[in-house]
Amino acid sequence: MTRWWWFGGAVTPAEITRELEFMREAGIRGVELQPVYPLEVDDAQRGIRNLRFFAEEFIDLLKHTVRETRRLGMQFDLTLGSGWPYGGPFVTVDRGARCLRVLSRTVSGPGTFSWDLTAQMREHEDLVAAVATPLLPSGEPDLAHSRVITNQVGPRIENQAATGLGFSKAEVSAGLWEVRVFLDAPTLMQVKRPTLGMEGYVIDHHSREAVALFLEAAGDQVISPLRSVADPPVHSVFCDSLEVYGADWTTHFLEEFQRRRGYDLVPYLPALCQEAGPLTPHLRYDYHLTMSELIVENFFQPLAGWAKARGMTSRIQAHGAFGDVMQGYAAADIPEGEDIFQGTHYSVNLKHRRLCTSATHIYQKRLASAETYTWLNMPMFTVTLEQMKAATDTMFLDGINHIVNSGYPSSPPQVGKPGWIFYAETNLNHNSIWWPHYHYLAEYVQRVQSLLTQGVAVNPVVAYVPLPDVYAKFGSGSLHMDEEIERHLGVEPFMALRRAGYDFDLINDAALAETARVEDGKLRAGDAVYSVALVMGSRWMPTESLDRFAEFARAGGLLIFVGLLPEGAPGMADQEKRTAQIQRTLAALGGGKPPAMGEMLKVGKGRVMLVADPASALSQLEALLPPDFKILAAKDGGEDTLKFAQANVGFVHRRVGAADVYFVSNVSERSLNLRARFGVGKGRPQLCDPETRQVHETPVFQPVGLPRGGEATDVSLHLDPFSACFVVFTPGGGGPLVTDTNWPGPLQLRKVGQGIAASGCIAANGRYFLVMADGKRHEFAVNNVPQPQTITGTWELEFDDGPTVSLEALGSWNDLPAGKNYSGWATYRISFDVRELDKNLEWWLDLGRVHETAEATLNGVPLGAAWKGARRLNCTQALKPGQNLLAVRVGNLWVNDFYSRPKRDLKPVAETFGVRWGTSGEFPPKTFPPSGLLGPVRLVPLRRWTEKW
Repeated sequence: MTRWWWFGGAVTPAEITRELEFMREAGIRGVELQPVYPLEVDDAQRGIRNLRFFAEEFIDLLKHTVRETRRLGMQFDLTLGSGWPYGGPFVTVDRGARCLRVLSRTVSGPGTFSWDLTAQMREHEDLVAAVATPLLPSGEPDLAHSRVITNQVGPRIENQAATGLGFSKAEVSAGLWEVRVFLDAPTLMQVKRPTLGMEGYVIDHHSREAVALFLEAAGDQVISPLRSVADPPVHSVFCDSLEVYGADWTTHFLEEFQRRRGYDLVPYLPALCQEAGPLTPHLRYDYHLTMSELIVENFFQPLAGWAKARGMTSRIQAHGAFGDVMQGYAAADIPEGEDIFQGTHYSVNLKHRRLCTSATHIYQKRLASAETYTWLNMPMFTVTLEQMKAATDTMFLDGINHIVNSGYPSSPPQVGKPGWIFYAETNLNHNSIWWPHYHYLAEYVQRVQSLLTQGVAVNPVVAYVPLPDVYAKFGSGSLHMDEEIERHLGVEPFMALRRAGYDFDLINDAALAETARVEDGKLRAGDAVYSVALVMGSRWMPTESLDRFAEFARAGGLLIFVGLLPEGAPGMADQEKRTAQIQRTLAALGGGKPPAMGEMLKVGKGRVMLVADPASALSQLEALLPPDFKILAAKDGGEDTLKFAQANVGFVHRRVGAADVYFVSNVSERSLNLRARFGVGKGRPQLCDPETRQVHETPVFQPVGLPRGGEATDVSLHLDPFSACFVVFTPGGGGPLVTDTNWPGPLQLRKVGQGIAASGCIAANGRYFLVMADGKRHEFAVNNVPQPQTITGTWELEFDDGPTVSLEALGSWNDLPAGKNYSGWATYRISFDVRELDKNLEWWLDLGRVHETAEATLNGVPLGAAWKGARRLNCTQALKPGQNLLAVRVGNLWVNDFYSRPKRDLKPVAETFGVRWGTSGEFPPKTFPPSGLLGPVRLVPLRRWTEKW
């Protein structure tokens, strides 16, 4: 699926059809339409005409899109409105995003003070409260003696006329006082990147009235006319990330706070501005909890409900929310995370991926979606298909199972190439040089997703989301909870967990209280089943959450506190009573006193302990719970190679009926021969290649018993650079014929009488061994594999629609006068001789270094595409004795051409429509990536070999 940008509505029915057909042919099966800013002014001669969002012609374009996506069998999703966050011209200031603005001054008493607020107050601001707080010698406000003096704010009178608001001779008693005036203020934030006709304020996501206004104006007014074409006309409505800057208030907040929390916040408002003693964390927790409830109840749930009532589903990016992100994801039919600035090497991402995938498991959603390839590489036009493959797998390894390309810029032919582009993304459309090979990636994504959307995730570890600590730490002010959660927990403890062979989820207080249950010694929540719970650095915890963890430990689970034990319950209501309950629960877990540091305690059928740091927690975990996937050895290297493999090879485990399905990916540029242990002790594993769809029925494996009981299976794996495989275990199938070997690559094993025959290819001379199920070892030597043959001579390099040059040696075409600023395709040709061909050899064409993607023909026979990893193509059927003619077509990147041109003059667009676009990533690289075929190009022989014994 892909995000599809329409720039200024400057599309036509013919262009919509053209681009949808391009996508369909390339393997894209769905679009998410997002109208954004215009990139050109109207130009009748060139057929460019911008349309306003609500114009009848624009609605007709949407209707055409509905018809065409249905004709092509493609899914059609629609972003409500335009750009992000939600908003538009129909949003009045009072329905726009709000913030709590504070004016303050220090006064001395006893005495009176006057303060004219007129000059400091802005238009559309309303008085919330005025609070005078005595200052302690430490500088902290003394909340116990705060005075609400809102009634002393009145009109300023000059010449018998009201001129504004302020204090006039307000009284304060002895001491130093901080007087604060709290204002309900508009953020005045505008929708980012809007198309024509959708400019306006961002809505107040905490206000049910503002959300209802948006859903009627940007939702019903657009969706209703489309029902004449299809009902429902759209599969999912989409909500982009909540990048609402500075929004920390809503107009009716104080009333909602008192109704929900049971007390008046006004005297305590100063605690939202600075530390104010021991009550501060509890006041801040209550404030954030209330804001979280409001955004969940007034935005996320109504949005999902609105879509469902109209026969559609909701796909929502909840990250960025000023509240419990996981509850936002819970409201969505399809939770969506994001990949931004992540690069191509795997790293756990809590804020944009794990919160999303965890909610998917806990709240029983089938799809965990993700906006993918956003700012994958900078500067513009430096992203390769290989990088996209690696980035895709990093998403899968964090539990994502639904990739949304970010994305496809609509670009008509008359604007040329590379055409219209979106500033923040991997511009992935028909103008991309590597577009002819994109379908290989699309087909791979579809095959992987088809398995990863089946069954349930197997993540035995769950980590507590420390929202109470995050809430308690921060007062008012713009705050992305997802980012603060990741900052509080840290990423490295979870990377260590993954390297050790464990997968995990995160769980929030709401899920622990409302969804989680304890059964058969496990903590269960939705589809998720956990054996271990980690509570990392949590000072505050609701009693309901700790009670659930304690129940889990007593029933047979392993509960590990890291760094400290919770010291109390957050929030002001019954604070002492609930904190006492926390302490009683901890004491009960410790047999009369809270667990001591480093002490492992038996509690009922389970265990609980307090450890100093995440490394100690992992050590205890490894002693009690076998890893689900562990790389035991890297057969073609030592300890360094093993560590490299553990850092760059990841896994995902799903259970589909009686089958255990592991996705294993090598997100690196190195070829790896591994021995890996899978935490499943049943059945014969199958190895499935999602790129080629090949299935290897008889891999080399060995069932093993574990020291603490249970079974696992050791499997030999060969992983090419940037490659992945599925390892599938099903009951039955018999035991192994061969349990270990140093013969890399796929083997065909079969019984021959009382013996065994192994068949495969051997790439290098040397000694090889095979170990049978009974432990016997068979060794043999191979000494007749020829050396690879480097193809040398004069190459002819022909640029598409350009000159042909002769090359005595391969190198980057950037260094050639004809190729200096060239972006596109070029063909290398050379003839070479082969003396004779051994029928027992398999031949591969190794292209060496390729920048960036290539396809080859040998003697007129297509060999396929080499678009990532080891650029090798099987040429056995095409190679012949005598003279051979090789042609290699190579495509590079647009970066060379794009930055050689004068920068586009956007002044006419800016003068006509205003500056609505971003420019991040639009800077020339310090050095340009190489282009073309760098080689060396070799013929690599593999000896076909059958060994019987």
